[in-house]
Amino acid sequence: MKFSSSSGSGSFTLNLKEEMTVDKVAVSAKTWKNSKGTADKSTLKVTLLGVNELGVNEKELASQTFTMTADLADYTIDVNKEAVKAVKFEATNRLYLKSLTLTSVVADPTLAELIEAGENGEVTIAGGGLQGVKAVTINGEEALIVKDTENAVKFFVAPQEGDKAMNINGRAQEGCAQNNWALGYVENAEQYVGKMLKSIDGELTVNSVGSASIANAVIEAGEVAEEYTPNVYCPVNFMGESSVAASTGSGNYFFVVPKANEFAHITWAVWNAIDGAFYVPAKVENTLVNNHGFAGGFAVDWSANGGAAHAA
Repeated sequence: MKFSSSSGSGSFTLNLKEEMTVDKVAVSAKTWKNSKGTADKSTLKVTLLGVNELGVNEKELASQTFTMTADLADYTIDVNKEAVKAVKFEATNRLYLKSLTLTSVVADPTLAELIEAGENGEVTIAGGGLQGVKAVTINGEEALIVKDTENAVKFFVAPQEGDKAMNINGRAQEGCAQNNWALGYVENAEQYVGKMLKSIDGELTVNSVGSASIANAVIEAGEVAEEYTPNVYCPVNFMGESSVAASTGSGNYFFVVPKANEFAHITWAVWNAIDGAFYVPAKVENTLVNNHGFAGGFAVDWSANGGAAHAA
């Protein structure tokens, strides 16, 4: 396409049908030669435009001016995942514009998508809702407990018809967050706690219950996150059922099923040194101690213990 005129500069704007997230734009162009074989001295300014707050394609994302040569060449602008809606061309003197190529970004998968797919291997996990929650040491190796803001792929539960509400230490089970969690093994994990995470690179392993771990994690931190309030559970939650019948005959109650790698607070738990597990306290008549007569318990993997507690 011949662009501009012999008497001066010219410009036009190419509006895309849909907004496109790109990481590179390439323009193939060269100077224009007249009938005598003389090439014009010409330049081409390429400006990438996005949609501004008024919904108009006038938000400048990137701009670069190229000096044309007599031979056809590709001129590129590298950008970082910009949402482009239009490209503006401004030329001085005549030139030949052959093509425009926008390289779209293949979106990195989210933690939820990787857990659902049972993905294993080297990955880049998209940020967005990722948050560093807690630094722990597991078998002598530092790790960061990470959560997202999407619905849990595994063990997401909702009250069944007739389930009664259950409060644990004043916290309603229906109000518990049910998200996806992962362990990222990274040095100096504490620096990422309370931060939103832009991305995580590393070797991902996901098992059948949705437990995700990232070895040799490389984490890009973002802004300070809103403080996360952990869910509160008791041993009943760990029995794998969300609708739990009270032994007193008072009906079924709703309990959230904890998620793999989740950081939470545990209460109403009594340690039994004989079998090495925590159990809900036995019902005590004429008191509020387990007054519904629930049963439940869980064993403990002490390798992740960072406190003074230990198995007797």
